[in-house]
Amino acid sequence: MRNQRLSPAGKKQPLAVVASPGGRLLRESSRGRRLIPALVGNQRVEGGAREMPAQPEGDYIMRPSRPVKRHLLPGSEAASAVEFALLLPVLALLICGIIDFGFMFYNWNVVNEASREAARYAAVNKSVNNNNPPTKAQVQTYINNIYPSVSLQLNPTQPTSNNTVTATVTYSYTIMTPIISAFFTSNPVTLTGATTMLVE
Repeated sequence: MRNQRLSPAGKKQPLAVVASPGGRLLRESSRGRRLIPALVGNQRVEGGAREMPAQPEGDYIMRPSRPVKRHLLPGSEAASAVEFALLLPVLALLICGIIDFGFMFYNWNVVNEASREAARYAAVNKSVNNNNPPTKAQVQTYINNIYPSVSLQLNPTQPTSNNTVTATVTYSYTIMTPIISAFFTSNPVTLTGATTMLVE
């Protein structure tokens, strides 16, 4: 009979059955705590092992533990697809809005900076017009050298000393994404900046 050994008194003693982590069979020698290979069928089993309680008789083979497979519930994949389809338009609107309004805000700041440059040039720079405030054409030329795509309106067109001058700069900004352009009545959108200063 397998897994048994005779004691000095002639009685059969059960041998401890030991299973390796892979589920193979080993047995423990009755002489101390030394592990020896055991035969499973006609194959010799070797390798590391962990102890199990001693069994009275017979062969015992431990099956390897298998990871539990997690399966989606029926219909969960379809539900995820529906949720994604519902969230996709909102996500696209958010991303396109960030892009378009970010560029629009940047260009609006540029337009306001151009109006300040034009008003400042018209208010203090008399050297270009025989010690008189510059004309609208001179201010337009100066601004277009810095901001080529903007349009300028100067009021009055011929500034005079000790009076105010107002520089109005406009720029046509084209919205890039069709999602955001659908919210506007016209595309491109006109961005306007105005600055008033006292002429020296």
